[in-house]
Amino acid sequence: MSVSEVRDVALFRYAPGDAVPKAVRDSVGKILGETGGERLLPVDFRWERLSGDTFVELNREQQTVVLNSKYREKILAGQSASKTDAVVIKMLLFFLFHDEFDRKTSSGKYREWLGKINQSILEAIPK
Repeated sequence: MSVSEVRDVALFRYAPGDAVPKAVRDSVGKILGETGGERLLPVDFRWERLSGDTFVELNREQQTVVLNSKYREKILAGQSASKTDAVVIKMLLFFLFHDEFDRKTSSGKYREWLGKINQSILEAIPK
């Protein structure tokens, strides 16, 4: 079955990877998985230094959502940083971007869409 056929049949091809707590991963995997369906592919999350006007970007080849470490402390609001931190933010971004990992290229319209998402998120982060 090709990727496009799987996408047409399955609601979700991906599930959060080990950057969210195991209990959440297991529960969400059960919720998103389909009986008799193929195993869901993991999406990872990583904090890295990105340009100042970027909160999030995608690395499709590595199935990874990259978050700007410049904003990590403000996002965590006093909580300790860990591999599985900011789980609600990660889950929301997972659902926002879950279809994007099947794209082969980034069009101008996609880059504009992602730019507006970044601008909007940055407006919500306390200065």
